[in-house]
Amino acid sequence: MTEHVEPGSPFHLNRRAVLRLATVAAAFGATPLLPQVARAASAQAAAADAAEPSIAPRFRDWPDDWRFYIDGRTDLDEFLAFDYRNADLKYHRSFVPVADRVGAERGQQAQPEIDPRVQVADFSEFYGPILEPPATTLAHTYRYGTGRRDVHVSRFQQYRDIVSYWQVFSAVPNAALTDAVHRNGGRCIAFMFNSDGANFDRAHMLRRDAKGRFPVGDRLADMAVYFGFDGYMFDMEGGEVAAEDKPLVLEMFRQMRARAAQQDRELYLQVYAPTPANWQTIEPEYADYLTTKGAADSWFLDYSWKDYLDTTRETIDNEQLDRFRQVYFGIELEGYRTALGVETSRSDIYDVVPPHGEGPALGSVALFSLTNETTKRSLAALKEENGGTLPEDFGVVRDAVYAGERKFWSGNAENPARSDDEANTGERGMADYVSARSSITKLPFLTRFNTGAADVFCIDGRTASERPWYNLGSQDQLPTWQFWTRHLGDGRPAKGPLTVDYDLTGGFNGGSSLMISGTPDPDDPTEVRLFRTELAVPRAEPAWLSLTFTSHARPSGLQVGLVFADRPAHTEWLSVDELEVDDDWAPEWGYGSGQGGARSGGWDTNGRLQEGWRTTQRHNTSWQQAVFGLTTYAGRTIEAISVAVRARRAEPCRIALGELTVSSLGHQRFRPAAPRHLKVEQHRVRAGARSAEARLTWDFDPHVWYYDLFRRRTAHSTDDMIWLGRVTADCYYVDHVPRLGDERSAVLQLVPVAPNGRATVADSATATVPFA
Repeated sequence: MTEHVEPGSPFHLNRRAVLRLATVAAAFGATPLLPQVARAASAQAAAADAAEPSIAPRFRDWPDDWRFYIDGRTDLDEFLAFDYRNADLKYHRSFVPVADRVGAERGQQAQPEIDPRVQVADFSEFYGPILEPPATTLAHTYRYGTGRRDVHVSRFQQYRDIVSYWQVFSAVPNAALTDAVHRNGGRCIAFMFNSDGANFDRAHMLRRDAKGRFPVGDRLADMAVYFGFDGYMFDMEGGEVAAEDKPLVLEMFRQMRARAAQQDRELYLQVYAPTPANWQTIEPEYADYLTTKGAADSWFLDYSWKDYLDTTRETIDNEQLDRFRQVYFGIELEGYRTALGVETSRSDIYDVVPPHGEGPALGSVALFSLTNETTKRSLAALKEENGGTLPEDFGVVRDAVYAGERKFWSGNAENPARSDDEANTGERGMADYVSARSSITKLPFLTRFNTGAADVFCIDGRTASERPWYNLGSQDQLPTWQFWTRHLGDGRPAKGPLTVDYDLTGGFNGGSSLMISGTPDPDDPTEVRLFRTELAVPRAEPAWLSLTFTSHARPSGLQVGLVFADRPAHTEWLSVDELEVDDDWAPEWGYGSGQGGARSGGWDTNGRLQEGWRTTQRHNTSWQQAVFGLTTYAGRTIEAISVAVRARRAEPCRIALGELTVSSLGHQRFRPAAPRHLKVEQHRVRAGARSAEARLTWDFDPHVWYYDLFRRRTAHSTDDMIWLGRVTADCYYVDHVPRLGDERSAVLQLVPVAPNGRATVADSATATVPFA
């Protein structure tokens, strides 16, 4: 068996079967470049699907009457008899654990006055094609896909504590969403809309067996454990639960949580509970949902809570509720009044969370219909700027939609540290009310600035696939602050001259990079605050920070800044241009080979680290790498990581950041084992025999960060392989295996990648897909 290293990253998918809009996989050959082409994508996909059924593992096997949620119309006997561990649904499981988060303190925040305890629940659209109505979401069929550039993938997991999606209620969240939420330390829950008040009675949800168990509750708990999500939001707005049945609701909740705990999982339950005030208040006699031990974790207040605020405030105080963990005030963004911002169509967020920490916060907030509204408003503004029509270049349209999302979170200036209250009254961003969170708490930390959707896919600086793709589950930990630029001289938030954004036309590993562009001011350098961290630099072994980047200028003027917990107001600056050049960039460690004698890629023959060095190219690409030894900082904790551009001349610059790593010798020594029992369990050659689709399974290894799937160009070579997908799971559906020439079969290669970035390419981890 041959083993060698190949770089890596994460990928997988899911959507609303009742729409049956597509085997998007069947239309994956079409890449929409213009708005009108993007609008036609779903129609093309549906037509292709009708003529050529796919083997894509959609949610097509759910019983029709409870496909997305359970209500009074559901045949619960069918629900309980249904085998949710079937051949299709096993492809929709999440294996990513919930990451720990940095402690909730005010240090290193963009706006330090904000109370960091305020949480955010987000019930928003997911995987919506940018130019189509929200109802066309792909979220309920596909976990990921290729061939489309128009699928919206959110980049702001760092503000979200509780996540679900609301445009179509779901018994199981999309696994890609669960992956991304967990990687950022949040919880992903299913949304259960119970439209019939009779649903929560003894004949339906509250039925019991001879042992006193609640079969429906047990099944829901088991599904959460199996699919890897965190719990449920029970929207009980169909009617008030009868007084005699209320104790049974609480007991069912307790049993559900205990059943999940027996399987080593913590179940989270939120209620949207009816009261005489019609869901907009927490009255004292209904607080038992929260005060009963083991019952609900939190309460979602309907949007008109402002009219009942005094009652809710008194209940919070009298019942001693945890206002930040247990009470979420609903913020309805659908139809809000301003162009972009947090102004709402009903109650206003500042009534419970004053902006900029100007007063005590009453509780946490829950957002509704965020993605739909920011997309709609962004498109409307772009149309107006373009004389009433959208630009023909779809890339411009897409950039405007993502800029609109950033304005919602970071404010009109797209800088979470800058308040534009005076110039834009009522158009504050969420960053004026809540603080960004971080799950960067342990070594190794590795990000490639991969947003989870792009036009191409790159491996080690090489374009490994030219097909556009989307997969939120493969999204890296993105910058905590998007984008906090400030003047190096006095720390004031900067208005320019440099801008920061994601470039979706390529990256070092993945589909995107972080682009810093503009004409720097030599007399007023600009800092980009990137990540809030809690990374302890080890004492007993070498540790380092590496930055992979491109720059058309030499010197680049690029510096890396580190803030340590013992000096939180001070930044240590490390200059890329001052590092000694050493062009040995071997893939074995990712930081030099250690095989060429002293100073070979940062290592000598005894495995000792050279404290700092840089390369000038990587595999004949424009990517460079700078490595900074951290021995000087051993025993200290890194609280924040920045970059800065200190240019000698006012010349235009474009610096792309492709990878940022903080690691140590012990962590880098680990390499994942070759995958076991890889097999093609089903495949289908498409009409014309120019491509195929396939389902693959293998044994999951919890030590693996993600698996990359490739096809070899020739059966016996791993050079220049074509990338097909990325996932953190034990199975993968390949929507497009391209046929090269008249070959009779293709060899697929599964590559596991560890959290340190090291990969294993083994001949034993291959499978064959025939074309004839």
